Amino acid sequence: MLLTIIEDGEISSRMQASPAETRIHHAFIGGLLEHIVSLCRMAALVQQNYPWINIDLLLAGVILHDIGKIHELAYERAFRYTEVGRLTGHIGLKIVRAAIDTGMQVSPGVALALEHLVLSHHGELQYGSPVQPLLPEAIMLHHLDNLDARMAGIKAAVDKAPLTAWTEKVPGLERQILRTEYLLDPASDKP
Repeated sequence: MLLTIIEDGEISSRMQASPAETRIHHAFIGGLLEHIVSLCRMAALVQQNYPWINIDLLLAGVILHDIGKIHELAYERAFRYTEVGRLTGHIGLKIVRAAIDTGMQVSPGVALALEHLVLSHHGELQYGSPVQPLLPEAIMLHHLDNLDARMAGIKAAVDKAPLTAWTEKVPGLERQILRTEYLLDPASDKP
C-alpha cells in the first residue's frame, strides 16, 4: 500500500518538491522529503533502544504523516497555504484511505493503525491532531516529528545570522537561541 501511494506520479513529484512548512521548519523546496528522510533515520536509531516497536508501522507512519502537505502548501512562486490547506489542513487521511479503498492487500488492523499515526502525529488536540496518539508507534512518531521540526528550525535560525551570538526568535519555539560555540570558545567576546 505504501509503495502504491508514494509511487503515484503526482504524489511522488509533489513530495519531492514540497516544503514541509512555510516558515517554521524545512521551509524550502524539497523540505518535506528531507524531513521524512531525517525522521526515517531517527526512527531506525531510536528503534534500537525500543526493539519491541513495530519499525515497519513506524516507518510507514513517518512517510505518510505529512502527506497532506502536498495539497496544503503551494510553492510555485512563494510559499503559501492553498485554499484546501487552509480549510482542511495537512492531515492526509484522504490519501491514505484512497489507497486502502483501492483494494490494497492490507489488513483492517494495519489500515487502522496507519490512519491513527497520520491523525495523531501532532500529539495533542490543541496542536491540530484530531486524536491523541494511543499506539506506542504513534507516540514515538509524534516525538520524533516534534524533535526534527524544532531542531531544523533552530538550524535555520543559526544559519540565517552566522555572525551573531544569539539567533532571532525561532518560530515554533518563540525564543532566541544562543550559539553553543559562543560559550565554549575561549576567544569569543563573552561578558
